[in-house]
Amino acid sequence: MRKRSRGSRGGGARSKESLVALMGEALAQGDRDYAYQLLDIEGDAVDARSLSVFFQAAPCGATTRTADFDRAMEVVSRHWKKMDEGLVNVMLEACVGLRDSQRLNQVLSFLKRCNWELPPSWSNSSYSALIKALGSTQQMHKAQELWQKIQQQGIVPNEHMFAQMIDVLVTGRKFQDALKLFQEMQQIHTCRIRSSGVAMAYAMIVKGYTQQKDAASALRLYEEMKAKGVQVGVVVLNTLIDACCRTGDLAKASCLLDDMADFELCPDLITYSTLIKGHCAKGDLDKALELFGAMRRRGIKPDAIVFNSLLDGGARKELPMLCEQVVNDMIAAGVPPSNYSASILIKLYGRISDLDAAFKVLEEMPRKFGFRPNAAVYTTLMSSCTWNGRMDLALALKNRMIQDGQLPDEKTYSTLLRGAMRSGQSEQIAALLWEALEQGEARRCQLLADDVAQNALQSMSRRASSNLGAEELLQRLRAAGYEVRRPQGKTSHGHDRSRRTKC
Repeated sequence: MRKRSRGSRGGGARSKESLVALMGEALAQGDRDYAYQLLDIEGDAVDARSLSVFFQAAPCGATTRTADFDRAMEVVSRHWKKMDEGLVNVMLEACVGLRDSQRLNQVLSFLKRCNWELPPSWSNSSYSALIKALGSTQQMHKAQELWQKIQQQGIVPNEHMFAQMIDVLVTGRKFQDALKLFQEMQQIHTCRIRSSGVAMAYAMIVKGYTQQKDAASALRLYEEMKAKGVQVGVVVLNTLIDACCRTGDLAKASCLLDDMADFELCPDLITYSTLIKGHCAKGDLDKALELFGAMRRRGIKPDAIVFNSLLDGGARKELPMLCEQVVNDMIAAGVPPSNYSASILIKLYGRISDLDAAFKVLEEMPRKFGFRPNAAVYTTLMSSCTWNGRMDLALALKNRMIQDGQLPDEKTYSTLLRGAMRSGQSEQIAALLWEALEQGEARRCQLLADDVAQNALQSMSRRASSNLGAEELLQRLRAAGYEVRRPQGKTSHGHDRSRRTKC
């Protein structure tokens, strides 16, 4: 950064506009100290606009942002008489970016000391900023209290303010309250139906319906938007596409993609990612690959979600060569494979009974791409081993997993127990049940599902030729909070019920 004359006014005091420009330049180049010095040097020119610059120019790092925010608040506290509504809004927006309830409350306390606590003269935009800040810091009850106070003051919220409150309610899972507010907004602002605020409110209600897994209602609202001429944006269409993909209605999802062209909207990464994932889950890998090609032709760079969706689609079809090509494309695009990618590949190789390839993924991929295998990777490989009749390898993996600092979880023990039951190893079943109990007590959690524990006890009772402590296991499981029953033994004819053949 070029050197500046620090402490010299030159020919005289700078104008407010030049001060703001100079501070903005300093902040853009990372010289925050000089920007703050300018405030002291140019005291007469300091106003709310110049103070706002420090909140708007906060860098992206969370730790640095917090420190910068605190420093900016300290400066504002020294110049509080120069505050205006614009500066207040910028301070609140900074709190939204931080998502820090403690600092938001500090700002509100500061405003109260400066007699800025909810004056009736506040504009709708200021109230909207405060509602947004409260929502972003998960203080929904305070946002609702504020809304009631605004109404008591006789202030009529504009459509943007309604939309912001609806956003807070939908995000806070208060959908019925959001619906009531949405209906109230429609009654009050019938003549503003094509405004951006109304469009935002519709978008949030569409999101609320999808949260409720009510795709039909979300689509009905979309048709209402089109009929009334409400502005439809990419966010609404992406939300609807996601809802359709989740319900398996890929034909409707494709129609919504066509609607984007009608609205002169461009599909984005989220659009393609959602559709590709939906088609892969449905088993239509050809359509997923077609969409993948389309997004690349548009110059949209695929992310990890897109690549892993294609990887999963290839694994479902048991196409190892395609999966290997996806991994190569992933690496070429600068997207490193992850634990999730490794799990998909291991599952694929387990399905095609290539355990050597599955173990090679565990041995090579984490080391090559700098991640540590997690419990899901180990458990997936254990599942591949048990499915291919190699319980010995699965148990060895459990020990290796522990040595690697990864604790077995509920899925790990379920996988191993199902493998032991499939192979009919009563001793292994008993050992795994005891281990899961002891680990659960040590970690103060349950590491077995009730049905898995019950089936394991039943399997032991059917196959055990000697007393393996089944009664003691039963009592220990009950004492640990598991809802299990005493298993039924062999039939009176001495035949194992599990070996009866159907007529």
